[in-house]
Amino acid sequence: MATSVLDNMKRTTQATIDGYRKFEIDAIMAPRADDCVYEALPKSMGAPALDNESYREFFSTQVIPLFEDFKVVVDSLIYDAEARKSVLYGRSTAISPVGPYDMELCLILSFNEMGEKVVRMQEMFDSATYTSFMAKVKQYAEAQGGEAQR
Repeated sequence: MATSVLDNMKRTTQATIDGYRKFEIDAIMAPRADDCVYEALPKSMGAPALDNESYREFFSTQVIPLFEDFKVVVDSLIYDAEARKSVLYGRSTAISPVGPYDMELCLILSFNEMGEKVVRMQEMFDSATYTSFMAKVKQYAEAQGGEAQR
């Protein structure tokens, strides 16, 4: 029996979740198409869309070094095979040098024609929590002689 687009989307969504749970950049990038674009939402945050190279650089140098014991908890998953999209609602938690990290988020994944690769990832996160956390990160980075990104 041929694998359906929905089955592929479910596997690719799970690979995306597993990549973040492993918290290793190669595992995080593996489910993405070569031309995948990441977009942080809401747009009012002013974050630029990132291609794979930019996302890899940002995540591996600014995010991974900041966190320990990174966890992803999925509360809901919704799939739309006709639109080739999945939506994940959940949270990520971790330990950081500036205290606990606990971010509520929603990921919207758009897939290629067969559902085997993510071509667009949109991440809607709690902007109030993000702004507060990043202010602490900026203070920490400045105290360490560096500069926080984003």
